[in-house]
Amino acid sequence: MKNKNLFSTFLSKMTLFAFFLVFVGCSSSDDGSDLDEDPQQEITEEETPEEETEEPDNSENTEPNALEFILSEDNFSVLAAAIEALDDDVKDLLQEDDITVLAPSNEAFDELFQLLEDYSTISDFDEDEELALLQDILQFHIVQSNTITVDEFTEGQEIVTSVAENLEVLIDGGTFFQADNDLLAQLIEIEGKVSNGVVHQIDEVLLPDTVFEVFFPKPTLSEIIVENEDLQMFEDALTKGDLFNKLEGDAMTVFAPNNEAVGLLFDLLGEDYDDFDDFQNFLELQVLNDILLGHLVEEEITSDSFEPQAIETLLPNDSIELVLEDEEIVIKDASEIRAKFVLKDVEASNGVIHIIDKILIPQKALQFVE
Repeated sequence: MKNKNLFSTFLSKMTLFAFFLVFVGCSSSDDGSDLDEDPQQEITEEETPEEETEEPDNSENTEPNALEFILSEDNFSVLAAAIEALDDDVKDLLQEDDITVLAPSNEAFDELFQLLEDYSTISDFDEDEELALLQDILQFHIVQSNTITVDEFTEGQEIVTSVAENLEVLIDGGTFFQADNDLLAQLIEIEGKVSNGVVHQIDEVLLPDTVFEVFFPKPTLSEIIVENEDLQMFEDALTKGDLFNKLEGDAMTVFAPNNEAVGLLFDLLGEDYDDFDDFQNFLELQVLNDILLGHLVEEEITSDSFEPQAIETLLPNDSIELVLEDEEIVIKDASEIRAKFVLKDVEASNGVIHIIDKILIPQKALQFVE
Protein backbone atom coordinates (compact mmCIF):
# COMPACT_ATOMS: atom_id res chain seq x y z
CA MET A 1 0.00 0.00 0.00
CA LYS A 2 2.84 2.27 0.92
CA ASN A 3 4.69 1.45 -2.33
CA LYS A 4 1.65 2.15 -4.38
CA ASN A 5 1.42 5.61 -2.85
CA LEU A 6 5.05 6.33 -3.47
CA PHE A 7 4.65 5.31 -7.11
CA SER A 8 1.64 7.53 -7.46
CA THR A 9 3.50 10.44 -5.94
CA PHE A 10 6.48 9.84 -8.26
CA LEU A 11 4.21 9.64 -11.28
CA SER A 12 2.53 12.88 -10.36
CA LYS A 13 5.84 14.68 -10.01
CA MET A 14 7.08 13.33 -13.34
CA THR A 15 3.92 14.51 -15.02
CA LEU A 16 4.37 18.00 -13.61
CA PHE A 17 8.04 18.01 -14.70
CA ALA A 18 7.03 17.00 -18.22
CA PHE A 19 4.54 19.84 -18.42
CA PHE A 20 7.26 22.18 -17.18
CA LEU A 21 9.64 21.10 -19.94
CA VAL A 22 6.98 21.50 -22.59
CA PHE A 23 6.19 25.00 -21.30
CA VAL A 24 9.82 26.07 -21.27
CA GLY A 25 10.34 24.70 -24.76
CA CYS A 26 7.40 26.59 -26.13
CA SER A 27 8.57 29.81 -24.52
CA SER A 28 12.05 29.42 -25.98
CA SER A 29 10.61 28.74 -29.43
CA ASP A 30 8.43 31.84 -29.34
CA ASP A 31 11.30 34.15 -28.33
CA GLY A 32 13.98 32.58 -30.47
CA SER A 33 13.83 35.14 -33.27
CA ASP A 34 14.27 37.97 -30.78
CA LEU A 35 17.28 36.36 -29.26
CA ASP A 36 18.92 35.91 -32.63
CA GLU A 37 18.47 39.63 -33.59
CA ASP A 38 20.87 42.38 -32.48
CA PRO A 39 19.03 44.44 -29.81
CA GLN A 40 21.09 47.56 -30.67
CA GLN A 41 20.07 47.24 -34.32
CA GLU A 42 16.41 47.20 -33.34
CA ILE A 43 16.77 50.32 -31.22
CA THR A 44 18.62 52.10 -34.00
CA GLU A 45 15.98 51.29 -36.57
CA GLU A 46 13.19 52.49 -34.32
CA GLU A 47 14.81 55.64 -32.95
CA THR A 48 16.87 56.90 -35.93
CA PRO A 49 14.70 59.11 -38.21
CA GLU A 50 14.68 58.30 -41.87
CA GLU A 51 17.30 60.30 -43.75
CA GLU A 52 15.82 62.95 -46.11
CA THR A 53 16.97 62.97 -49.69
CA GLU A 54 19.06 66.15 -50.31
CA GLU A 55 17.39 68.26 -53.00
CA PRO A 56 19.47 70.36 -55.39
CA ASP A 57 20.20 73.96 -54.33
CA ASN A 58 18.07 76.19 -56.54
CA SER A 59 19.08 79.39 -54.75
CA GLU A 60 21.96 80.06 -57.17
CA ASN A 61 21.60 83.34 -59.13
CA THR A 62 19.83 82.63 -62.41
CA GLU A 63 19.75 86.24 -63.67
CA PRO A 64 21.24 86.78 -67.15
CA ASN A 65 24.44 88.75 -67.51
CA ALA A 66 24.41 92.11 -69.27
CA LEU A 67 25.16 90.62 -72.68
CA GLU A 68 22.43 88.00 -72.39
CA PHE A 69 19.96 90.59 -71.11
CA ILE A 70 20.55 92.99 -74.02
CA LEU A 71 20.41 90.23 -76.63
CA SER A 72 17.07 89.04 -75.23
CA GLU A 73 15.29 92.40 -74.99
CA ASP A 74 13.19 93.51 -77.96
CA ASN A 75 13.76 97.21 -77.27
CA PHE A 76 17.52 96.69 -77.57
CA SER A 77 17.43 94.84 -80.88
CA VAL A 78 19.41 97.54 -82.72
CA LEU A 79 21.98 97.61 -79.93
CA ALA A 80 22.12 93.82 -80.11
CA ALA A 81 22.72 93.98 -83.86
CA ALA A 82 25.58 96.41 -83.27
CA ILE A 83 27.12 94.05 -80.72
CA GLU A 84 26.83 91.10 -83.09
CA ALA A 85 28.42 93.10 -85.92
CA LEU A 86 31.64 93.52 -83.96
CA ASP A 87 34.41 91.25 -82.77
CA ASP A 88 34.24 89.83 -79.26
CA ASP A 89 35.74 92.85 -77.47
CA VAL A 90 32.38 94.41 -76.61
CA LYS A 91 30.86 91.02 -75.79
CA ASP A 92 33.72 90.37 -73.39
CA LEU A 93 33.19 93.74 -71.72
CA LEU A 94 29.50 93.00 -71.23
CA GLN A 95 30.35 89.79 -69.42
CA GLU A 96 32.81 91.35 -66.96
CA ASP A 97 31.84 91.69 -63.31
CA ASP A 98 30.54 94.92 -61.76
CA ILE A 99 29.65 96.88 -64.90
CA THR A 100 27.16 99.62 -65.64
CA VAL A 101 25.65 99.81 -69.12
CA LEU A 102 23.82 102.83 -70.51
CA ALA A 103 21.84 101.05 -73.20
CA PRO A 104 20.32 103.18 -76.00
CA SER A 105 16.85 102.09 -77.04
CA ASN A 106 15.87 101.29 -80.62
CA GLU A 107 14.30 104.74 -80.87
CA ALA A 108 17.59 106.31 -79.81
CA PHE A 109 19.41 104.64 -82.70
CA ASP A 110 16.64 105.68 -85.11
CA GLU A 111 17.18 109.32 -84.11
CA LEU A 112 20.93 108.99 -84.65
CA PHE A 113 20.45 107.50 -88.12
CA GLN A 114 18.22 110.43 -89.06
CA LEU A 115 21.14 112.77 -88.34
CA LEU A 116 23.67 110.75 -90.34
CA GLU A 117 23.65 110.99 -94.11
CA ASP A 118 25.39 107.71 -94.90
CA TYR A 119 23.93 105.46 -92.21
CA SER A 120 20.39 104.17 -91.85
CA THR A 121 21.02 100.77 -90.23
CA ILE A 122 23.78 99.01 -88.35
CA SER A 123 24.64 97.07 -91.50
CA ASP A 124 25.87 100.33 -93.07
CA PHE A 125 28.88 100.09 -90.77
CA ASP A 126 30.67 97.68 -93.08
CA GLU A 127 34.17 99.10 -93.49
CA ASP A 128 36.91 98.48 -90.92
CA GLU A 129 37.11 102.16 -90.01
CA GLU A 130 33.34 102.35 -89.61
CA LEU A 131 33.28 99.26 -87.40
CA ALA A 132 35.98 100.85 -85.26
CA LEU A 133 33.73 103.89 -84.84
CA LEU A 134 30.81 101.64 -83.91
CA GLN A 135 32.92 99.87 -81.31
CA ASP A 136 33.93 103.21 -79.76
CA ILE A 137 30.26 104.20 -79.62
CA LEU A 138 29.26 101.05 -77.76
CA GLN A 139 32.19 101.16 -75.37
CA PHE A 140 31.31 104.78 -74.57
CA HIS A 141 28.16 103.37 -72.97
CA ILE A 142 29.95 100.86 -70.71
CA VAL A 143 31.42 101.61 -67.28
CA GLN A 144 33.81 98.97 -65.99
CA SER A 145 34.35 97.91 -62.36
CA ASN A 146 31.61 100.20 -61.09
CA THR A 147 28.01 99.12 -60.71
CA ILE A 148 25.95 102.31 -60.35
CA THR A 149 22.26 101.99 -59.47
CA VAL A 150 19.69 104.71 -60.10
CA ASP A 151 19.82 106.13 -56.58
CA GLU A 152 23.61 106.38 -56.73
CA PHE A 153 23.71 108.98 -59.54
CA THR A 154 24.43 112.48 -58.23
CA GLU A 155 24.60 115.97 -59.75
CA GLY A 156 27.98 116.68 -61.31
CA GLN A 157 29.18 113.10 -60.96
CA GLU A 158 31.88 112.15 -63.48
CA ILE A 159 31.57 108.67 -64.97
CA VAL A 160 34.62 107.19 -66.66
CA THR A 161 33.64 105.05 -69.62
CA SER A 162 35.62 102.23 -71.18
CA VAL A 163 36.93 104.56 -73.93
CA ALA A 164 38.48 106.80 -71.25
CA GLU A 165 36.13 109.70 -72.01
CA ASN A 166 33.91 110.93 -69.21
CA LEU A 167 30.19 111.51 -68.95
CA GLU A 168 28.77 114.04 -66.52
CA VAL A 169 25.60 113.28 -64.57
CA LEU A 170 22.97 116.04 -64.45
CA ILE A 171 19.93 115.83 -62.18
CA ASP A 172 17.11 118.11 -63.35
CA GLY A 173 13.66 116.58 -63.22
CA GLY A 174 15.32 113.33 -64.23
CA THR A 175 18.73 111.77 -64.61
CA PHE A 176 20.78 112.87 -67.62
CA PHE A 177 24.21 111.96 -68.99
CA GLN A 178 26.17 114.63 -70.90
CA ALA A 179 29.21 114.13 -73.12
CA ASP A 180 31.94 116.74 -73.60
CA ASN A 181 30.40 117.53 -77.02
CA ASP A 182 27.14 118.47 -75.22
CA LEU A 183 25.17 115.45 -76.44
CA LEU A 184 22.65 114.60 -73.75
CA ALA A 185 20.81 111.36 -72.94
CA GLN A 186 18.14 110.79 -70.31
CA LEU A 187 17.65 107.67 -68.23
CA ILE A 188 14.16 106.55 -69.22
CA GLU A 189 13.65 103.27 -67.39
CA ILE A 190 14.57 101.76 -64.04
CA GLU A 191 17.57 99.52 -64.34
CA GLY A 192 17.44 95.94 -65.51
CA LYS A 193 19.19 93.85 -62.90
CA VAL A 194 21.73 91.47 -64.31
CA SER A 195 24.08 89.01 -62.68
CA ASN A 196 27.18 91.10 -63.35
CA GLY A 197 25.97 94.66 -62.80
CA VAL A 198 23.17 96.87 -64.04
CA VAL A 199 21.70 97.99 -67.39
CA HIS A 200 20.04 101.42 -67.68
CA GLN A 201 17.94 102.31 -70.73
CA ILE A 202 18.61 105.78 -72.22
CA ASP A 203 16.87 107.78 -74.94
CA GLU A 204 19.85 108.96 -77.02
CA VAL A 205 23.01 107.45 -78.46
CA LEU A 206 26.00 109.23 -76.93
CA LEU A 207 29.11 109.77 -79.04
CA PRO A 208 32.69 110.13 -77.80
CA ASP A 209 34.52 113.13 -79.22
CA THR A 210 36.59 110.98 -81.56
CA VAL A 211 33.43 109.73 -83.23
CA PHE A 212 31.52 113.01 -83.02
CA GLU A 213 34.24 114.80 -84.98
CA VAL A 214 33.99 112.20 -87.76
CA PHE A 215 30.19 112.27 -88.02
CA PHE A 216 29.81 116.00 -87.37
CA PRO A 217 33.11 117.63 -88.37
CA LYS A 218 33.62 121.17 -87.20
CA PRO A 219 33.54 123.76 -89.96
CA THR A 220 36.75 125.51 -90.90
CA LEU A 221 37.45 129.10 -89.96
CA SER A 222 36.58 130.18 -93.48
CA GLU A 223 33.29 128.25 -93.45
CA ILE A 224 32.21 129.82 -90.17
CA ILE A 225 32.89 133.32 -91.47
CA VAL A 226 31.02 132.68 -94.73
CA GLU A 227 28.03 131.08 -93.01
CA ASN A 228 27.65 133.66 -90.23
CA GLU A 229 25.46 136.54 -91.41
CA ASP A 230 26.85 138.84 -88.73
CA LEU A 231 30.30 138.45 -90.29
CA GLN A 232 29.18 139.25 -93.85
CA MET A 233 31.14 142.49 -94.09
CA PHE A 234 34.26 140.85 -92.64
CA GLU A 235 33.90 138.19 -95.32
CA ASP A 236 33.67 140.92 -97.97
CA ALA A 237 36.87 142.47 -96.63
CA LEU A 238 38.77 139.16 -96.72
CA THR A 239 37.53 138.56 -100.25
CA LYS A 240 38.62 142.03 -101.36
CA GLY A 241 42.05 141.57 -99.79
CA ASP A 242 42.35 138.01 -101.15
CA LEU A 243 43.25 136.79 -97.67
CA PHE A 244 41.08 133.72 -97.19
CA ASN A 245 44.16 131.62 -97.85
CA LYS A 246 45.58 132.97 -94.58
CA LEU A 247 42.85 131.10 -92.73
CA GLU A 248 43.97 127.67 -93.91
CA GLY A 249 46.55 127.11 -91.17
CA ASP A 250 46.10 124.95 -88.10
CA ALA A 251 45.33 126.18 -84.60
CA MET A 252 44.67 129.81 -85.52
CA THR A 253 42.75 132.58 -83.77
CA VAL A 254 40.59 135.13 -85.59
CA PHE A 255 39.33 138.25 -83.89
CA ALA A 256 36.42 138.85 -86.25
CA PRO A 257 34.62 142.22 -86.23
CA ASN A 258 30.88 141.96 -86.73
CA ASN A 259 28.93 143.95 -89.32
CA GLU A 260 28.26 146.78 -86.92
CA ALA A 261 31.98 147.13 -86.20
CA VAL A 262 32.86 147.30 -89.90
CA GLY A 263 30.10 149.85 -90.46
CA LEU A 264 31.73 152.07 -87.82
CA LEU A 265 34.98 151.96 -89.82
CA PHE A 266 33.22 153.29 -92.91
CA ASP A 267 31.67 156.05 -90.80
CA LEU A 268 35.17 156.92 -89.61
CA LEU A 269 36.62 156.95 -93.13
CA GLY A 270 33.96 159.34 -94.41
CA GLU A 271 31.69 159.54 -97.41
CA ASP A 272 34.32 158.33 -99.87
CA TYR A 273 34.06 154.80 -98.47
CA ASP A 274 30.74 152.99 -98.48
CA ASP A 275 32.02 149.46 -98.99
CA PHE A 276 35.25 147.61 -99.75
CA ASP A 277 34.93 148.13 -103.48
CA ASP A 278 35.95 151.72 -102.74
CA PHE A 279 39.42 150.47 -101.82
CA GLN A 280 40.95 150.80 -105.27
CA ASN A 281 44.53 152.08 -105.37
CA PHE A 282 47.65 150.39 -104.06
CA LEU A 283 47.77 152.40 -100.84
CA GLU A 284 44.14 151.69 -100.00
CA LEU A 285 44.53 147.99 -100.67
CA GLN A 286 47.72 147.89 -98.59
CA VAL A 287 45.96 149.54 -95.68
CA LEU A 288 43.08 147.08 -95.96
CA ASN A 289 45.56 144.19 -96.04
CA ASP A 290 47.36 145.50 -92.94
CA ILE A 291 44.10 145.96 -91.03
CA LEU A 292 42.90 142.44 -91.81
CA LEU A 293 46.20 140.74 -90.94
CA GLY A 294 46.00 142.51 -87.58
CA HIS A 295 42.96 140.35 -86.75
CA LEU A 296 44.68 137.01 -87.39
CA VAL A 297 46.91 135.13 -84.94
CA GLU A 298 48.93 132.03 -85.73
CA GLU A 299 48.07 130.44 -82.40
CA GLU A 300 44.85 129.08 -80.95
CA ILE A 301 43.84 131.21 -77.96
CA THR A 302 40.60 130.30 -76.20
CA SER A 303 38.90 132.49 -73.63
CA ASP A 304 39.96 130.30 -70.71
CA SER A 305 43.52 131.49 -71.31
CA PHE A 306 42.62 135.18 -71.57
CA GLU A 307 44.80 137.30 -69.34
CA PRO A 308 46.63 140.60 -69.76
CA GLN A 309 49.20 139.91 -72.45
CA ALA A 310 50.58 141.02 -75.82
CA ILE A 311 49.62 138.91 -78.83
CA GLU A 312 51.53 138.98 -82.09
CA THR A 313 49.38 139.05 -85.22
CA LEU A 314 50.12 138.01 -88.80
CA LEU A 315 50.99 141.61 -89.58
CA PRO A 316 54.80 141.83 -89.27
CA ASN A 317 56.01 143.83 -86.27
CA ASP A 318 52.48 144.26 -85.01
CA SER A 319 50.75 143.14 -81.86
CA ILE A 320 47.54 143.69 -79.98
CA GLU A 321 47.07 143.53 -76.22
CA LEU A 322 44.57 141.87 -73.96
CA VAL A 323 44.02 144.26 -71.07
CA LEU A 324 41.81 144.23 -68.02
CA GLU A 325 39.44 147.19 -67.76
CA ASP A 326 36.56 147.35 -65.30
CA GLU A 327 37.22 143.71 -64.43
CA GLU A 328 36.70 142.74 -68.09
CA ILE A 329 39.24 141.55 -70.65
CA VAL A 330 39.19 143.81 -73.73
CA ILE A 331 41.49 144.32 -76.72
CA LYS A 332 43.79 147.30 -77.05
CA ASP A 333 45.01 148.31 -80.52
CA ALA A 334 46.81 151.45 -81.75
CA SER A 335 43.68 153.56 -81.37
CA GLU A 336 42.14 154.89 -78.17
CA ILE A 337 39.02 152.77 -78.40
CA ARG A 338 38.97 149.27 -76.92
CA ALA A 339 37.35 146.30 -78.62
CA LYS A 340 34.93 144.23 -76.56
CA PHE A 341 33.98 140.61 -77.09
CA VAL A 342 30.53 139.93 -78.49
CA LEU A 343 30.94 136.15 -78.69
CA LYS A 344 33.88 134.04 -77.58
CA ASP A 345 35.15 130.61 -78.55
CA VAL A 346 33.41 129.80 -81.82
CA GLU A 347 35.24 126.55 -82.44
CA ALA A 348 36.49 125.58 -85.87
CA SER A 349 38.33 122.51 -87.05
CA ASN A 350 41.47 124.57 -87.44
CA GLY A 351 41.17 127.16 -84.73
CA VAL A 352 38.81 129.49 -82.91
CA ILE A 353 36.94 132.72 -83.67
CA HIS A 354 36.13 135.50 -81.22
CA ILE A 355 33.59 137.99 -82.52
CA ILE A 356 34.33 141.58 -81.47
CA ASP A 357 32.55 144.92 -81.72
CA LYS A 358 35.33 146.99 -83.29
CA ILE A 359 37.81 146.88 -86.19
CA LEU A 360 41.35 146.57 -84.83
CA ILE A 361 43.58 149.33 -86.16
CA PRO A 362 47.34 148.64 -86.36
CA GLN A 363 49.86 151.44 -86.00
CA LYS A 364 50.66 151.28 -89.73
CA ALA A 365 47.08 152.10 -90.67
CA LEU A 366 46.30 154.57 -87.93
CA GLN A 367 47.21 157.66 -89.93
CA PHE A 368 45.12 156.55 -92.91
CA VAL A 369 42.07 155.92 -90.73
CA GLU A 370 42.37 159.18 -88.81
